[in-house]
Amino acid sequence: MIKHKHTAWSDKRCKRMEFLTFEDETGIVETTFFPQTYHRFCHMIDRNRPYLLSGKVEEDWGAITLTVDRVETVNT
Repeated sequence: MIKHKHTAWSDKRCKRMEFLTFEDETGIVETTFFPQTYHRFCHMIDRNRPYLLSGKVEEDWGAITLTVDRVETVNT
């Protein structure tokens, strides 16, 4: 489930991207949706749904983030 959402504009081409915080019973994960991925999946994102996210896990300055490249909805 989404806990926090921040939309930004890419500096290079002024395209939208998002930073989302997801939370489930195991913990919290900070994610980045770069413009191409954001455009592909933004129509699917809803605060009250569970998702299966795929991408690259990265550590920057001690913070762990997931750069998302795929989103799947989970039927409950």
